[in-house]
Amino acid sequence: MAVARLKGMPMTALCSDFYTTGWLKHAYSMIVNPVPKLETWNIPDEIRHRIILPWEKKRLTGRPKKSRIP
Repeated sequence: MAVARLKGMPMTALCSDFYTTGWLKHAYSMIVNPVPKLETWNIPDEIRHRIILPWEKKRLTGRPKKSRIP
């Protein structure tokens, strides 16, 4: 942004048209139907009885610790 200001370029030239308010209005211009209640869903029995387990090992957040050789 600083380079665009320095060169006298409009900052909108560096952004895609998809980030403008016109495209945002266009994205929501169609009718959005709400999702019906969970009780009304037609879920097959083979899927309804599946048990989904979480991952066995969680990955730690942040930078990995350095392993040092003593």
